[in-house]
Amino acid sequence: MRLFSTSSLKFAICLSVALLATSPAARHAYGHGAGGDIAIFSTNGKVDIGFAVLDDQDEDQEFFDPTENIFSLVLLPQNPIPAIPWQFGSSEPGFDANEGELPTEADISYNLVELRYWDGQSAEVQLGPATGINAGVAPQPGKSDTLGGFHSHPLFGVNDPNGTPADGVYVGKLTVSVDGLIDSDPYYMVTLVTGEVTNIADRLDPNATAQEIRDAQIAAAEAIGEMARLYADDPAGNPLPIYEGIQGAADFTFFSNAISAVQTEAVPEPTSLALAGILLVGFIGGVRRRR
Repeated sequence: MRLFSTSSLKFAICLSVALLATSPAARHAYGHGAGGDIAIFSTNGKVDIGFAVLDDQDEDQEFFDPTENIFSLVLLPQNPIPAIPWQFGSSEPGFDANEGELPTEADISYNLVELRYWDGQSAEVQLGPATGINAGVAPQPGKSDTLGGFHSHPLFGVNDPNGTPADGVYVGKLTVSVDGLIDSDPYYMVTLVTGEVTNIADRLDPNATAQEIRDAQIAAAEAIGEMARLYADDPAGNPLPIYEGIQGAADFTFFSNAISAVQTEAVPEPTSLALAGILLVGFIGGVRRRR
């Protein structure tokens, strides 16, 4: 175990205080460009969910927030196969657990509790049942290693068995199951399907290769996702999430509003949040290297 210095501990304490002072909408992570994963750990025999930023080798958790349960991302078009049937999906963020956090060699599954959809057209966020749309995490199950650690990047995605999922916001409410532990409380995937990513080839050279098209889709997803996240975090301090896309400026304020709405819906009670901030100081006191 690598312990933090006294100055690092002071930083951890300041960080936990900052988290307590942050507005609910400012505490979510996102997929493309986030550099972080969904952290899985155990608390009193139950699976718990948080957010972790890993080092460049995906071995050490350099930052860990045990209070986070909202993750936002822009979905990419996929080529469905039986094991991963999504027409739109993303492998970011992945899942990560430090050694010793989970039972060894345990199956890990991801359970969709609910999927909601909003086309982004109304003035207020109006998430309703995503009728006829399948969603979830695939492939699964995963399995923890012989030391109780875990790192994997399955895809969260959506598909329409009778066509193609419409553009708009899809919000998945999920839990995590680990053999030997009680299932986690819900976490939320606030995702976007948009033609600005799907149809990116329309703005590229007609001779662009498949890899060049994919790289452009990823770049567009990262740009849109980051703009929407920053605006959701701080509308007064960041510009509107307007992306210069295929047919000119595309306004993704509706995606930011959906992220904020889900964050407000899922935020812990103040007492729980305060306890989580205190726990952060203990958790950030050390990280374990995954072999």
